[in-house]
Amino acid sequence: MADEAITLRRAEPGDCDLYFSWVNDPAVRASAFHPHPIAYEDHSRWFTAKLSDADSYLYVAECRGRPIGQIRVDCSADLGEIDISIDAAERGSGYASMVLQVVQAVIRAENPRCAVLVARVKPDNASSRHAFVAAGFFEQAKQNDHVVYRCDLWTAPE
Repeated sequence: MADEAITLRRAEPGDCDLYFSWVNDPAVRASAFHPHPIAYEDHSRWFTAKLSDADSYLYVAECRGRPIGQIRVDCSADLGEIDISIDAAERGSGYASMVLQVVQAVIRAENPRCAVLVARVKPDNASSRHAFVAAGFFEQAKQNDHVVYRCDLWTAPE
């Protein structure tokens, strides 16, 4: 687990169903800002649009060749907003913080103008909050319904 290599590969059209299973996982929905289940047609439309959006980076996180979760970075100017989820069978293994560390290097290489990564996390989502801190993010701000975590890519360790 902690010593296993995590790789990221770009999501492909064939990953739509995998992403759909992750997005509708009950724990993922409970942690989402919009907790209602997502219809397949809506998801499919969204997924196709994101794959063709030059400012969206969708990755499947893999360990030993098997998918363990997803991470998306939506970039706007020099800021990238993160969405991450780990497969239910893999949670609690430390993979989230490892994926967050790997994505920092990947985004540095694929989009050098993206200087800052941020994520919004619900205050009661202790495991996500811990994963971001373990990956080198710091708590930037607290809002009523979320905490903002930030990582400055060009000062973060590679």
